[in-house]
Amino acid sequence: MKKKKSPGSKGAAPPKETEKIVTEITKILNKIDIKTTKEFVTLLLKKRHLFLVGSGRSGLIAQAFAMRLRQFGLESYVVGEVITPAIGSKDLVVAISGSGETTLTYDIVKEAKKQNTTIVLITAKPKSKVAKEADLIIELKTELNGKIEPLASLFEQSALIYLDSIILDMIKKKHKSFKELRKRHANI
Repeated sequence: MKKKKSPGSKGAAPPKETEKIVTEITKILNKIDIKTTKEFVTLLLKKRHLFLVGSGRSGLIAQAFAMRLRQFGLESYVVGEVITPAIGSKDLVVAISGSGETTLTYDIVKEAKKQNTTIVLITAKPKSKVAKEADLIIELKTELNGKIEPLASLFEQSALIYLDSIILDMIKKKHKSFKELRKRHANI
């Protein structure tokens, strides 16, 4: 039986929806404060342990960032995993919450604050209850008129791309190579 090729499999231009999504994400990323981003990178590179937290799709973004940080060579953990160590004042929590109101994320941040841990929040709502506990807020301004994506997709996709750009910035800063990161990539 001969396989049929899907329509557009020979380099067809992306559909209009894809172009709109990319345009929206670009607008969000261009509005992120550079000074705040530099502070964030500094914290990532100087803290002992990095703890990532988020719920739902934001939790998946947190996991992806934790993996990249680990491949970079930093000690990163996803809060809730059984191998997560105790947290302390030399550590950093990176919370990802579009609403900044997620109960689980708030509870974890609140507990981390009791341990004098530094908190960075990536959010679309810089006046939220989680933001009140944060030491540094990275705002992704996803309140665009005419956005086409469902629910919080624009926030989550922007957060993923932003955090990947953070890794690229750290690679340049520390003169690392992709080959070096690949050595720490999962191989089983």
